[in-house]
Amino acid sequence: MTLLHLYIFTKSVALKYDVANLKLKLKGLKSINRMLAARLSAQEALPGIENKAESLGMSYPEKVNYIIITEEGN
Repeated sequence: MTLLHLYIFTKSVALKYDVANLKLKLKGLKSINRMLAARLSAQEALPGIENKAESLGMSYPEKVNYIIITEEGN
């Protein structure tokens, strides 16, 4: 009976260490996730997109032409 109690106690301690390690890993992953979300947000912001477009040589059109299509014959 004592051996069973010792086995259960050591298993319990080992599982507590595993849980603590997993909590630390989760905390690290959440931190990385927040950092990546911030970087993504910065890249999706309009000024960032405009800067990227300028670096690619893109510019606003000088004149916009619209074509109006009407339905005829019905």
